[in-house]
Amino acid sequence: MFAIPLNETSYGYGQIVTTYKDCFLIFDFVTDDHPAIDDIINKPILLLAFSVDVKITHSEWLRNGNAPVFNNINFPIYKIQTPMAG
Repeated sequence: MFAIPLNETSYGYGQIVTTYKDCFLIFDFVTDDHPAIDDIINKPILLLAFSVDVKITHSEWLRNGNAPVFNNINFPIYKIQTPMAG
């Protein structure tokens, strides 16, 4: 779990859901304090994305605990190859 500073007093929240390609989600939730993790993970998911440079690594997003990862996340499916013309 991590907090994303939005300005001097507001935070958004997210969670890394896979360590492969750093897939993370952002919750549809903004607050001026740091609520309990259970309050955060019960909010709707706003965004699911892959990143090669999650800002937690550079301390721009703040770690704030751990929570179980949802087991019903629908990950995007990408086409990785097109058939060769023949």
